Amino acid sequence: MSTRKSSQESIRHPRRRSRDPEATREALLRAATELFALHGYDGVRVDALARHAGVNKALINYYFGGKRHLYRAAIESSFRELHGLAEELRDRSRSPSELVGRFIDGFADLAQQRRPYFPALFLRETLSTGELAPEAVEHVGSILTAFRDVLQRGNRQGLFRALDPAQVYLHLVGSLAFFFATAPARDRLARKRKLPVVSPSPDDYVAFVRDAVIRALAAQTGEAK
Repeated sequence: MSTRKSSQESIRHPRRRSRDPEATREALLRAATELFALHGYDGVRVDALARHAGVNKALINYYFGGKRHLYRAAIESSFRELHGLAEELRDRSRSPSELVGRFIDGFADLAQQRRPYFPALFLRETLSTGELAPEAVEHVGSILTAFRDVLQRGNRQGLFRALDPAQVYLHLVGSLAFFFATAPARDRLARKRKLPVVSPSPDDYVAFVRDAVIRALAAQTGEAK
């Protein structure tokens, strides 16, 4: 189901959603991620958040304690999901190359389906404050640790060459976050025929990043498996 369709359904069935606490929280988190990403914290009113989520605005206070706490929860929940993806990197039944590829695919799925406005919100928050949100710091630390460990395991197995895990992680996540955060702008330019080249599809770009990262990691004495 597309994000737009989900939003429309939430607006058509506000009472049904209000009876389901988990659905209500999720609807508010998705609405908050989208609206704060598009308009910034100060540019979003509580009424707009509730309307976009299809719930009574009193539920924002009930579930989150107000707009500020909902904003922080939207950031934290997205990083929590990213943290969950990173935990899969600890699966020793799969090769390091496969795990890195699965992490890339999982990030893309997060950015397209579960939290489609998370990359834009993350970039806006970081650029506006100049620092990482406190709610995200702990998750990022765990993500980097898991990423470092899988790269080191690949190096010990002779699959990966020795590279700085932070550089690999920033290249991987940075390129994907920028691609998905700027998708609306590219789409507008494409409709106006102002792009000299065809913008890649999400699937094609994710495949390109996956291939580029795995090739960059591969030990010079052999190919990553």
